[in-house]
Amino acid sequence: MSPDYAQPAHGKSLPILLLILAALAGAVCFFYHHDPVQFKWYPGCPLHQVTGLHCPGCGGTRAMYALLHGDLAGASRDNLLLLFALPAGAILGATTLLRHPPSPRVWACLGGLLLAAALIFGILRNLPFPAFEFLRPE
Repeated sequence: MSPDYAQPAHGKSLPILLLILAALAGAVCFFYHHDPVQFKWYPGCPLHQVTGLHCPGCGGTRAMYALLHGDLAGASRDNLLLLFALPAGAILGATTLLRHPPSPRVWACLGGLLLAAALIFGILRNLPFPAFEFLRPE
């Protein structure tokens, strides 16, 4: 018999799924029509504003906009980590929504890997060496 965490409440799962999909569709539509370079009301990164350093998320909004417009090269220039995190998140989200979520141990391992990747990415993109310039957002 499978563990309880893999068995969502049947009566509640469809409305939650529809709500998640509607929110996702709204976010995609919003980002598609609002270029972060043209619209200055997007929030800036507080870490970058205070220290001048680029956090792992810096350039993520521009990268998402570029991805939605089919500009893979532009997205990779703005935030390379996002290109790897989005497919992984989509796979994990899809498996969870299809009632086959990973075990808590797998979630913890993946969370640790994502945290380590973000930390390493954040450090490398701020090193003052030309070899790492491609990791900094444009």
